[in-house]
Amino acid sequence: RRSLRELAIDRMVTPLVRSALKADFEAVRLGVGGLQSSVQRSLPILSTHDAEFSVFSQGGEDGIIQLLTSRIAVPNRVFIELGVDDYRESNTRFLLQYGGWSGLVVDGGTSHIDFLKMPHLFWRHRVIVRSAFLTAENVNTVIDESGVTGDIGLLSIDVDGNDFWIMKAIETVSPRVLVMEYNSVFGSRQTVTVPYDPEFVDDRAHPSRLYFGASLAALCHLAADRGYRFVGANRGGVNAFFVRCDLDPGLPSLTPEQGWMPGQHRMPTDPDHYLPPGLLNAERLRVIADMPVYDVVTGETDSISHVFGLA
Repeated sequence: RRSLRELAIDRMVTPLVRSALKADFEAVRLGVGGLQSSVQRSLPILSTHDAEFSVFSQGGEDGIIQLLTSRIAVPNRVFIELGVDDYRESNTRFLLQYGGWSGLVVDGGTSHIDFLKMPHLFWRHRVIVRSAFLTAENVNTVIDESGVTGDIGLLSIDVDGNDFWIMKAIETVSPRVLVMEYNSVFGSRQTVTVPYDPEFVDDRAHPSRLYFGASLAALCHLAADRGYRFVGANRGGVNAFFVRCDLDPGLPSLTPEQGWMPGQHRMPTDPDHYLPPGLLNAERLRVIADMPVYDVVTGETDSISHVFGLA
């Protein structure tokens, strides 16, 4: 039988050991990411797909961001990431911890605040953390109040709904690199987004969680209007990457048809709406056929069934 003293020591030591192991593992991840970045810079990469690697991102975005930011001048190494969940897996964490960037992180929850207040992050890195449910009406105020303005290195938007409308509303910053989530279910040709609703939440809008955001073509249309060109998407069909037109990362401009990649369906929150794996886009569209979409070119709102010819 173990003594009370031994049990007490275990209770004190075990968390310390776990913390040390976690810190060591994170250091290894950062080191490997640094090596991948160095190798990447020596290669004649002409596609975002060939640049992919993940340290903290979910689908190769870390590598693509490293490629783009290493090939253009970024005098102000500041990022903004809107929509981060708890920030453990995010598009800017590698920039923060490896690249020495600073920035603003915003999410509607609070778990990202708890995570970024951990000592190894809070004391070593310059990051402003906010909790806010973002809308087209408040996004500029949230950014303004953080003190981030003007020419910045990167803006990443992944709010699972009003992504198009929030980007359209942003006026306070001019990012050199723009990363935006697109809804691959909407295909590569239609310039559509969910109609604007300041209270939009994807799983409340439709239990399948297939109804959210904007098509890649709609984002490309908006980006072009704002002075950006589309240079590619990640293989997972989640994020699109744009570079300001006054900058040259050595990648060709792509049309939505050239750069679109199919994505994986989202897991529904309602078990009664379980979707089997491998559904084609047409099958996914039929799940949300009655939902409305707004065409950002014509200004018309119609059902998905009619827009995509599913009837």
